Amino acid sequence: MSARVALLATAVLAVPSWVVLTTAPSSGRPAGPASVAAMAACPPVQVTRTGAQSTPVEGAASDATWDLRGAVWDRVAPDPILYPVRSEAWTRGCIVGAQVNGDVPEGATRDQWFDGKHGGPRLGGEVFRVTLTNTPGNYVTIRDTVAADFEDAYDPNGWSPASTMYLDHVQARYIRDDCVENEGDGPPQVPVTLVVRRSLFDGCFSGFAERPPGAGSEATRGAGSSSLSVDDSLMYIQPQPLGPLYCSKKQARLGRCRTTAQPKVWLGSYGIWKWSRAAAARVTVRNTVFRLDMPSYSTCAGQDWPSGSYRNVWLVWTGAGPYGSAGGCTNRLPAGVRLTTDARVWDRAKADWAAGRSPVSSLPASQTATRVFARRAGHQVVGTVAAAGGRRLGGAYLTLQRRTVGSSRWASAARMRADVHGVVRRLVRPPRPSDFRWVFRGNARHAAAYSNAVRVRPR
Repeated sequence: MSARVALLATAVLAVPSWVVLTTAPSSGRPAGPASVAAMAACPPVQVTRTGAQSTPVEGAASDATWDLRGAVWDRVAPDPILYPVRSEAWTRGCIVGAQVNGDVPEGATRDQWFDGKHGGPRLGGEVFRVTLTNTPGNYVTIRDTVAADFEDAYDPNGWSPASTMYLDHVQARYIRDDCVENEGDGPPQVPVTLVVRRSLFDGCFSGFAERPPGAGSEATRGAGSSSLSVDDSLMYIQPQPLGPLYCSKKQARLGRCRTTAQPKVWLGSYGIWKWSRAAAARVTVRNTVFRLDMPSYSTCAGQDWPSGSYRNVWLVWTGAGPYGSAGGCTNRLPAGVRLTTDARVWDRAKADWAAGRSPVSSLPASQTATRVFARRAGHQVVGTVAAAGGRRLGGAYLTLQRRTVGSSRWASAARMRADVHGVVRRLVRPPRPSDFRWVFRGNARHAAAYSNAVRVRPR
């Protein structure tokens, strides 16, 4: 075992009673019963491997567990082993404990290892490739595994969006393409349901890929019947060597590629989300930390967050300039995602994860999203303020703002405190037709928000 693999192995925490997967997260912050998706129990062990490996584990499996704890593939894949752990006919079961340290050279550019250009051989492959049979209730649970220095780390395929891959306490390091390639091999295969918890993706070219062949790209709202759930996890999108097939001086000027000391070699990455209209329609991310060092080398879509539910999620931005305009794009974060430029947040989150705690246990809780609504009752402007879940914020202070029709400038007109029902009312007599809105400035627990505008005309 190499020193590098040994180092990765020490980060895999021992978890008792591995045959039965519980639903409670390992977290320093308590989670409600609905906060983490339940994981299926593992069936009896049918395959066991341990020690240094020079051949793949592959074959059909049905109601089986592959116990690969202690099995290590050390720089024998993807050359010559493209798929160290593979099943093209999987029906219900678990894969536990494999560690794969690939042999894609860390200094090779994407032009070389992916395209086979500029003197480099093509070195593709996936560490964990599992094709789920079209069986009702089908699933695969992958747990306590390590994938490093490979094209793709975790690759589910299947015909039913209801089939599920559970990634429980897995790791990925310096993955040269997709950390999770949930795309199938093209129609009729589709992205399957994905549940991720307590996992560390510490170096991905792209994070979650749900862009199967023919599905198009640059969609922020998936229409697939699958879902994506991520809890208590971390993901770092790591800049990696790119050649002239992917970068240029123009991209470097935009900040999308970073020059290096080597001529015609840049650093770049794709992004967290490789999304499409076939991707999951239901996205839920909680208690999770992401890190970006630079914008996508190729497209603004790499920074587009899918529509979904985000709670206590952090984005650590260490790139040059503001995140909002990185790469010449307009980058917006959904409610529930907090932006920080402090790289120590990522370091603290990793330390907490390694200690068996939630990665957000040392971070301040994110503010709850807030909703403000305005309506007109004669010449009264009525406002209602509530948390995103619907609970009214009685006693909250709101500011009434006024804007003359035709103007773009809002000015404060009054400040009032909501009653116990979260409602404020203000009689207005504008000299000219004007728009009014209520603004909640936010507090330690609830995010700032403003209402829709209502128009009031002079009497």
